[in-house]
Amino acid sequence: MSTQTAPSRLLPSLGPATVAALFHGVDGGITPPADPSAWARDADTIVGQRLAGLALLSAESSSVNLTSATRYRLSQARGIETARCLMIEAAAVSALQALEDAGIPLVITKGPAVAQAYPHASLRPFFDVDALVPPDRFEEAFGILRRLGFTEPAHQTQPRGYFNRWCREGVNLIRSDGGSIDLHHHIPPWVWGRRLSFQAMLSRSRMIPIAGGPVRAAHPIHNLLITALHLISDKGRPGRRLLIWRDLVALARVCEAAAAAEEARRARLDWLLWFVLRQLPPSVRPRALEGALGRPRRPPGDAARLRRLLPPALASRHQIAQAFRLPAPQAAAFVVGYTVPSRSFLRARYGRGSSYVRWWRDAVFRLRSARGNAA
Repeated sequence: MSTQTAPSRLLPSLGPATVAALFHGVDGGITPPADPSAWARDADTIVGQRLAGLALLSAESSSVNLTSATRYRLSQARGIETARCLMIEAAAVSALQALEDAGIPLVITKGPAVAQAYPHASLRPFFDVDALVPPDRFEEAFGILRRLGFTEPAHQTQPRGYFNRWCREGVNLIRSDGGSIDLHHHIPPWVWGRRLSFQAMLSRSRMIPIAGGPVRAAHPIHNLLITALHLISDKGRPGRRLLIWRDLVALARVCEAAAAAEEARRARLDWLLWFVLRQLPPSVRPRALEGALGRPRRPPGDAARLRRLLPPALASRHQIAQAFRLPAPQAAAFVVGYTVPSRSFLRARYGRGSSYVRWWRDAVFRLRSARGNAA
């Protein structure tokens, strides 16, 4: 593989040190650059993308003589990430136990569950714990976590009160002690995530160890499919978070190829998994899984929706993209709520001078800005 990532619609072009860190230990990954200046140039990206631990191992594997400044920065970043993960895990375990004590079943996805597929869990830092609960128990679970001190960040307040349950897949919750839980009732994006039912995921879940005690986590095959979905729906910036690419490769390599392909077909997500795998640089693609998937047909409706969620489509850069992530009834409810938000939402946004005209004017400005960025 060259020192630049292969051209891809989703994977950004990266410097050689970043590529070496991202795919360290993966068959087909590039040889780490020997020039310390290459690592210094990529340090901002490596730290910003939470690749410090992988970068240090990559450099050590080839006896790269990092500058003292670069080594210190990477070591400091890895230490901070490890400490933060331990804190988040400890806070999450007690909170999630409260849900189970109330009889609410749950499954952990991404984050600590995916970290189990890495050579060492500490190489996969995360800043929250994602918990999936049955849709009909979501409001109850939300209430319990709120009583435990978890709240939505102010900037994530939604235009209408019904959005969290009916127009979003879940809600991000934080606590003053650093705890952070993403409580989900569906896997994002909802329109495809609903094909991974809670009961199907619960039936194949397994216990994993984290700080503070074991938790029930999604099976690696289900996390592989969730990662593929996450990659194309990540906060309106598909493919930008590099750790998700490493998650994809790490999970593909611990899943039995035929079993993963069979489950992808059962969930009608084989076409999406194949599409995402093809976005990887050719030398690091999991060939066994590619072969097991074959070349699945992409259903026309799914293909059209995918085009609207990926760059350069306008929806990939604007909040209106949420409508394309939702089934038709929820999409309609989103458009109505987004067009005519509640008065309390407007007051929180604008203060006493709230008005629908101001909201609509700002919405038009955001839409024009998104179009301008695409030009």
